[in-house]
Amino acid sequence: MEFSFKEFVESELNPGAYIALYCLVHEENSVLETLLVSEEDKIQLQGKGYIKLNVDGVILRQKALDLRAQINPEPQFDEFWNKYHDITGQRKSDLQAALKYWKKLSKVEKKLAIDNIKPYFYSLPVYSTGRPVKKARTYLSDKNYNDEFSYKEEKSSINKMI
Repeated sequence: MEFSFKEFVESELNPGAYIALYCLVHEENSVLETLLVSEEDKIQLQGKGYIKLNVDGVILRQKALDLRAQINPEPQFDEFWNKYHDITGQRKSDLQAALKYWKKLSKVEKKLAIDNIKPYFYSLPVYSTGRPVKKARTYLSDKNYNDEFSYKEEKSSINKMI
């Protein structure tokens, strides 16, 4: 959530309410509890339609959820699928099975799955026949993106020959 000064002024939020909204949108709810957010700030956010105050605490309304989705979009399966096969060099197979496992992952797991493809691949041992790379669906189902990786990234096969 990044506002220009003009957008901040147009939002008509006072600085405390803006900081509280920022924390909520960036899923930093614990920060909100430790910050001294005034009742005035909470009421302002409720009046602008970002939150609903109740006895249990703060409930995000659609306006805040839309901001959260805009700022931190859900990783897409196509991004994972293409990156996995680009890095591993495997032929693309078992699309539906991989998609089934992808749909079961949380947003955080999806991001990890994408971010850890390269560390996973380069941590695999190299044999004369190549690396024992799992299919994308197995990588997801076994949750290999959670493994600890120890690797040294290779530059390219051309550099090895020189």
